Amino acid sequence: MKNVLINLKKAVLLTAVFCFSLNFASAQWTQNITNIYPVDLSKSVIIGTSNPNFSSIYKLSVTAAKNRSGIYGRADGKGRAIYGYNANASGYAGYFYGRVRAGGISNPSIDLFTGSKTAQFGLSSCNGCYNSFSKPGDAVMRVLGGGDLIFSIPGTNSNRKIAFHSEGDRIMTIQEVGSSGKVGIGTTNFPTTIGGANISGYKLFVEGGILADEVRVRTGWADYVFEENYELKSLAQVEAYITANGHLPNVPSATTVETEGISIGDISKVQQEKIEELFLHMIELNKKVETMQAANEILQAENAALKNRVETLEQQ
Repeated sequence: MKNVLINLKKAVLLTAVFCFSLNFASAQWTQNITNIYPVDLSKSVIIGTSNPNFSSIYKLSVTAAKNRSGIYGRADGKGRAIYGYNANASGYAGYFYGRVRAGGISNPSIDLFTGSKTAQFGLSSCNGCYNSFSKPGDAVMRVLGGGDLIFSIPGTNSNRKIAFHSEGDRIMTIQEVGSSGKVGIGTTNFPTTIGGANISGYKLFVEGGILADEVRVRTGWADYVFEENYELKSLAQVEAYITANGHLPNVPSATTVETEGISIGDISKVQQEKIEELFLHMIELNKKVETMQAANEILQAENAALKNRVETLEQQ
């Protein structure tokens, strides 16, 4: 009987300890501010596992089971659900490894700000949200408070590129070739030669054509045709050149144009040269015509005078 009482006391004591432990494990804090820290301040606070897989430099480890979340924060109004602060520019106020999602509300956005300037990435939920041209579902990147929106890939590599493309169809690429950047629209092929022409210095390549309201090209011009020492070929010389070569002097042949293409600036200057040469020929021909007209008027006057004399003699 004595042994039974002793065992009963042990059972009651163990039950009390277990209940105390259970109550302690599920304890709740009701103070306005609660500090949670390990007894050994060199250690970390661990929730969700007894064997965390994380660096010891972190003070809080929260491990979530599959299809569960780790930390949940909720803010009402202008509050902040989770706030991170790091005064050292080389550190991070928050660091995420894996996929990060923000949203679940109308017009969600991610903002990076300093002072009065903000870089913002937003997902429009209405017409005109974030940008006057946006429609529901459009993603918008913008800079508020002034400043440029710059896409930068540090370092140098002949293969680096920024590509904008639709599903299965690349539309535009911005690619670094050597130490100079090139832009391709509808193509990622940047040739360096066409026929015998060197085009390695060209910066923009467009596949399919360009439609523009206006194109302005800075180039040389052909007013040298009007200088006194310019050697203007006679029409007979031009005719002989055409017969021998099949095109005008100083104008590329059809084969050259089809093989190498043409420079808009160069061909504009050449065409202007031919126009000015034509005007010089027309001016010269006009002078000859005016001289012939003057001579013809003199002949007509002389003929009229002779006719009058003949008529006078006949009347006598």
